Amino acid sequence: MIDTSKVWVYQSDRELTTDEQNNISQIISQFVADWNAHGKALQGGFEIIENHFIVLWVNEENHAASGCSIDSSVNCIKQIESKFNLNLTDKSIIAFNIAGKIELIHFSKIKEAIKQGKIQEGTIMYDNSVANYNDFTNRWQIEAANSWAKRFF
Repeated sequence: MIDTSKVWVYQSDRELTTDEQNNISQIISQFVADWNAHGKALQGGFEIIENHFIVLWVNEENHAASGCSIDSSVNCIKQIESKFNLNLTDKSIIAFNIAGKIELIHFSKIKEAIKQGKIQEGTIMYDNSVANYNDFTNRWQIEAANSWAKRFF
């Protein structure tokens, strides 16, 4: 993976079990092995992080992902959602690392969690909107005060 590799982060609405992670890894491994755009193989990969996040990437240096190839990756994620009864695509639920544990908070409840002191300026949040590997490396885990949530402090 290189800094410009396109990245998608899918966040589970619950912690994934070891068995689920193993089964999901098999599904995505097969998908990535067959992933192509207009008949040309894509160089991609994935990782399951902190029992909550599926990070999928494609190195577009040799061949760019097309709309159809991106749609096929979303279809793979949708199949995983259905098979394991997960929600991996709800962008209104934000993940925070609170006391070393991933906690999921609905966007509409963030201001309240800040007022209660559950989320503080230094609390790490996960910005799943990162678009490439450089952003993933440098901005995916970010202090709440340095994120879009800063307006609530």
